[in-house]
Amino acid sequence: MSLQLHVLPKLHSRPSASHFCQKLETWLRAAGYTDYAESPDTSSGPKGKWPWVTLPSGEDMGDSYFIIRHLISTGTIRDIDKALTPATRADARAWVVQVDELMCPVTWCEIFLIKENYAELKVQMLSGMPRLAQALAGWWLRRSTKTDLWAQGVGRHSQAEWKMILAEFLDNVVQKLGQATYLFGAEPCSADVAVYALLVNCLEIQGISFVRKRILADKRMKQYVEGLTERWFPEYDEVRKLVKA
Repeated sequence: MSLQLHVLPKLHSRPSASHFCQKLETWLRAAGYTDYAESPDTSSGPKGKWPWVTLPSGEDMGDSYFIIRHLISTGTIRDIDKALTPATRADARAWVVQVDELMCPVTWCEIFLIKENYAELKVQMLSGMPRLAQALAGWWLRRSTKTDLWAQGVGRHSQAEWKMILAEFLDNVVQKLGQATYLFGAEPCSADVAVYALLVNCLEIQGISFVRKRILADKRMKQYVEGLTERWFPEYDEVRKLVKA
């Protein structure tokens, strides 16, 4: 039995609409692990969220962080941070946490809490549903996400403050890269996985034009996304077209 990935449904040729689903699959690709299959089961798993996995042993496990740690500790996948020094490894971990715990929620604020942006997202995600079901699902999704973002804290900021946070992060990525190919050395590490997953997620999702425009307006950022797409997801035709345009 291969590793079963329970992720939000998506086209093979496009990134996931979920940062964490995209991050987990990107980690597997970065580690050179291909013995996995995406499961059509869209239940929310043992922790009530995506992604989650069914291990070859048959055990279900949730949360991308613990999934990755388990796969490394059991020797199922290699540790792509192994070559980093302890200090650099700590820096890379800080970048991952920044993306997962701050930048990703701020992008959710942009697409769920700004009415016109959410209208675009709803068309992209729910247009295949019957009209009544689309309206109910859209209302519930926005309401529950708004509650979560308010509790997390970022939902209390203004639209201008969200953009300030996002702009600062994108500028920091460019400054950190400089003329290097990757963030922390000659090979990509966990920080590159998290940053790349966020960037292609923003390129895929409708209603987050602020980040999308910033990525596509910066030559260095486009080179970074293009290089990692060629390396990890050469099937992402739309992303490759965008960053080459």
